[in-house]
Amino acid sequence: MEDVPLKRDKSLTRNLIGATAAHHGLTIVTRHSKDFKNLGLDVLNPWND
Repeated sequence: MEDVPLKRDKSLTRNLIGATAAHHGLTIVTRHSKDFKNLGLDVLNPWND
């Protein structure tokens, strides 16, 4: 059986980050703030803000 490389699902990754931030009351600090705007979380983009 061959090893199949795992494809990273960016939406799953972002949702896991969002869920973790929401659970712990954290602010997400990222350059890609638009990816999290619909989750209702505190997001900080230090490159633009």
